[in-house]
Amino acid sequence: MCVIRYYVIWIVMACASVTYAQEVPVRGNVIDHRGHPVGGANVFIKGTVYGATTEDDGSFTFHVPSLGDTVLVVRHLAMQAAAMPVTIKADTPPITVRIKPRSTLLDEATVDTRNHRSIDHNRSITLTTMDIDTSPGSDGDVTTALRQFPGVQTVGESGALFVRGGSSEESKTFIDGLEITYPYVTGVPDIAQRSRYSPHLFEGITFSTGGYASAYGGALSSILSLDSRQHPTQSSTVIALLPYGVQGGHDQLFGERTSAGVDVGYSNFGPYYRLINHRTDWTSAPENWTANANLRYSMPKGGIIKWYGYANTSLQAANLPNENDAGRPAYLKVNNRNAVSLFTLERPLAKRAYMYVGYGFNFNHDEYVAASATGSLQAQHQLRFAFRTPLIGSSTIDAGMEGYSVRLSLSDMMAVFDHKGAAWAELTIPAFDRATLRPGLRLDYSSLVAGATLSPRLTATYQLSAADRLSLAWGKYTQQPDYVYLAAMPNISYQRAHHYIANYQHSSGGHLLRIEGYRKDYGALVTTRDDLANDGSGTASGVEIFYRNQQGDSGLDYWLTYSYLHTERTYLDYPTRAMPTFATPHTVHAVAKQFIQPIGVYVGASYSFATGRPYFNPNNPIFLGDRTTAYHHVNVNAALLRKWGNTFITVVAAVNNVLGNRQVFGYRYADDGGFRVPIERPYGRALLIAAFISIGRDRSEEILNQLP
Repeated sequence: MCVIRYYVIWIVMACASVTYAQEVPVRGNVIDHRGHPVGGANVFIKGTVYGATTEDDGSFTFHVPSLGDTVLVVRHLAMQAAAMPVTIKADTPPITVRIKPRSTLLDEATVDTRNHRSIDHNRSITLTTMDIDTSPGSDGDVTTALRQFPGVQTVGESGALFVRGGSSEESKTFIDGLEITYPYVTGVPDIAQRSRYSPHLFEGITFSTGGYASAYGGALSSILSLDSRQHPTQSSTVIALLPYGVQGGHDQLFGERTSAGVDVGYSNFGPYYRLINHRTDWTSAPENWTANANLRYSMPKGGIIKWYGYANTSLQAANLPNENDAGRPAYLKVNNRNAVSLFTLERPLAKRAYMYVGYGFNFNHDEYVAASATGSLQAQHQLRFAFRTPLIGSSTIDAGMEGYSVRLSLSDMMAVFDHKGAAWAELTIPAFDRATLRPGLRLDYSSLVAGATLSPRLTATYQLSAADRLSLAWGKYTQQPDYVYLAAMPNISYQRAHHYIANYQHSSGGHLLRIEGYRKDYGALVTTRDDLANDGSGTASGVEIFYRNQQGDSGLDYWLTYSYLHTERTYLDYPTRAMPTFATPHTVHAVAKQFIQPIGVYVGASYSFATGRPYFNPNNPIFLGDRTTAYHHVNVNAALLRKWGNTFITVVAAVNNVLGNRQVFGYRYADDGGFRVPIERPYGRALLIAAFISIGRDRSEEILNQLP
């Protein structure tokens, strides 16, 4: 459900610290279908926190209380998961578990077939709810947590994603395959806003920084794909008490096939901002009402029908310094109403064949009140159909089509209507037992854009060994210009980018190393220097290194990332090619998290560094020749976990920007260059202390599936 649940998942792990029993050893081996040992497999008792990772010889050992009849689960990246009934007692003999390779070693291991959207996890960032909740500084926000991973630029004044030299408009968000047009809360300029959707709504959170499949369009740089949850295991109620609001929700099961959920929340950040000395001159601090609802029905012969609804109203107003009036305050009020309705049907058709149908409605109304009132209203309908069917041998084809109807009112006198559609097809072809080829083609059309556009794409991956793989990707990606430009200049052409990506990944025994190099060539970007045109261009290239070590037996999880980016572009009002204001060459993150099981405490810390970003100084003859100071950011968090009966409680404490440094992200200059206003973090340290309560639902198995 919504943000009320962030950190709530920690509650369940407190169960491990509440009761103690005499422990007995569980020993065994994991082997493949040929009898060879399988190292790096995760082995655990279903529904508990007891488990281990197999050694190179396939052996494992861990200790558990005497549990009696239970189920042993084994998982490995390149193999099929296995579940084996066992009886745990004092003299349990060694256990041998045989697991099978996936049907196509690479593709089945790395491509998500849910909703038939073909997400390639080999070149994507895949997160669990637990990753987001326990990442220091994320505060349970999906996009904030993603900034600690490779490819995402540090843009502290915005809550949006800026990926590999691309602007925020180049990143798109999808829920169950349907586009979300306004994924972030609308707010005053230069203050980062949260994403609208809690990670606890989703069981799959996948972020692709480039080279994504033909099923996705309308994004030049990246896509964030969110898969909503299936049925809960039992009915439950959740309550959250935060410094800035209160929220509550309930999930209800109706028999074996139907479930529904609803939650509501209210937040007012006024008292909290006074507590942390927020430097913005608020006349009305952000105030929000939010409601979520869902309904799920499992069909008798397989498949599931889902509906998800979201509604939000928000208001915030502040006196902001006006750079053209020597910094004197100028009043701005922002009022937003947003609603989303998503309906999806997934159903198997035959052996290895599936069908997906989705309908999505997005509504957003922004009202800005300053010296005069302005605003916009957008309503979008989307219908999407996709299917997957086998061809010869293990090869398959994914194909589909979608259509949109969009109405945008920019003022009382101006409205834009757009009808657009797309069709795609993509083959998955196993080759030489260790390789997989995935050629694809996408066709996009819009009534407001000049002509249709074809986008060919190709991915080739080779499994070097059970732990190592190499992947190459190339593709053309297109995106409509913003409707503000389309309204002023109908029949403007599609913006485009060509992606070239090489990826190496090693995964073994809880260790993951990923090295990726890329290049993007931009064309037909919108320019506004003299007249509105499509003659902008640019390049972005770089190297990213990501290392993660997840030690499930000790509760330690840490990762290190380094991103190098070289990018230049000519677009909007740029008079010459330059590095854009949202890009920086070097970014580093270090994140560590530790669960201390005996006392039921989770602790974490993170450090982020980024070199300075360009900003416009009209007094400098070199366009975007100035740089901000380097970015340093340290966060810590902790959670105390307890259980009483069927009630799970956690108390959370988090401190963001522990060093209290004052970070400047750029400057806004007066038209004559004689005065400037810094764009900066509006607080020093930020403290969060909150309590979260879950009643009636033991999430042990859910949490176990997310543990390292």
